Amino acid sequence: MAKKLNVGLIGSGFMGKAHSIAYATIPTLFPDAAAHPHRYIVADVNDELSKEAAAHFGFDKWTSNWKDLINDDSVDVIDIVTPNFVHKEMAIAAAEAGKHVFCEKPLALNKQESKEVYEAAKKAGIKTGMGFNYRKSQALAFAKKLIDQGKIGTVYGFRGMYLNDWAKDPETPLSWRFEKNKAGSGVIGDQCTHVMDMARYLLGEIDRVSAWTKTLLKERPKPTAAFDDLGKKPSGGSSDMAPVDVDDACGILVEFNSGVMGVLESSRFATGRGNHIFFEINGSKGSIRFDWERNNELWYASNDDEFEERGYRRIIMGPAHPNGDAFWPIAGINTGYAEATAINLKDFLDAVVDGGDVDPNFEDGWRIEEIVDAALRSNESGKWEKCHE
Repeated sequence: MAKKLNVGLIGSGFMGKAHSIAYATIPTLFPDAAAHPHRYIVADVNDELSKEAAAHFGFDKWTSNWKDLINDDSVDVIDIVTPNFVHKEMAIAAAEAGKHVFCEKPLALNKQESKEVYEAAKKAGIKTGMGFNYRKSQALAFAKKLIDQGKIGTVYGFRGMYLNDWAKDPETPLSWRFEKNKAGSGVIGDQCTHVMDMARYLLGEIDRVSAWTKTLLKERPKPTAAFDDLGKKPSGGSSDMAPVDVDDACGILVEFNSGVMGVLESSRFATGRGNHIFFEINGSKGSIRFDWERNNELWYASNDDEFEERGYRRIIMGPAHPNGDAFWPIAGINTGYAEATAINLKDFLDAVVDGGDVDPNFEDGWRIEEIVDAALRSNESGKWEKCHE
């Protein structure tokens, strides 16, 4: 029988909703899991938001002081889904209190802070998980299986991108995502890190980078609301303008430890793109490509095909693919963002109970921030920069 773990959720925005949906579905999707979550307590910045979150997300209790979760002996797991600038304080406090911690990316604002969080968790001996949930899609897991089985042979190159257009409207107010001291970086940390994580997951560590970044809108209206309306049609801010000091677009050349070369791109100004996360990997025996907007499909090309039949073929995800038997009986019924989040959180909770490894974890979060830091340094230096110590 699955062990019940009491979850303390800090934050009730977009990601709080996604995690709460995942917690609600895990017992149904994975009845034989080692752990099942219990939505015990949720915290946000004021009583109104916290009380509303408890009611909407199905938590027993609420508080407007996140430290109440740290000090509550009944809480087994802390889940941090707040803006970036408070991740470090919350994660270290939870680790020092002996709580197991799941944190949305980034782990902290930069590589040094992220290393501090990682080391605090390691010292505490707790289990940690990171919110790189896209890698938990069936297609990504199947892509890794094909690569590990040698189906595409020696890897020649990787190209990946994360494009959307939610920030292109100049009337979109200056939320914390546009402020370096609150976000750490712009699109390179907010979006491109997901492509970095996919690349590391599939092909191993990135050794060095050469990057450029660009701030496309130098200022935005000061916000009139307290919270980030990510992706919504702008309602406008005040008539006062404030500077933007993070990047809106980036391009990064990468070299993996293996010697494989790649290129990454990300923009929040790509008109017509919704949540376009794409990669293609070419090898000596074949290629694979993936697009999150069609995330139940993996495209595979093989040199083993007859010459006149060569080209990409579509593989539709279903019960035969990783974690597929937890969902639907036939391929093509499809899963999405919530299901990937559920798998990510389920794997983390299981490790809390059975002592297994967590993938991804705080070390992954730290390593990603090392790559971000190297890319930002490269943009300044105009040179290739090493990623890791």
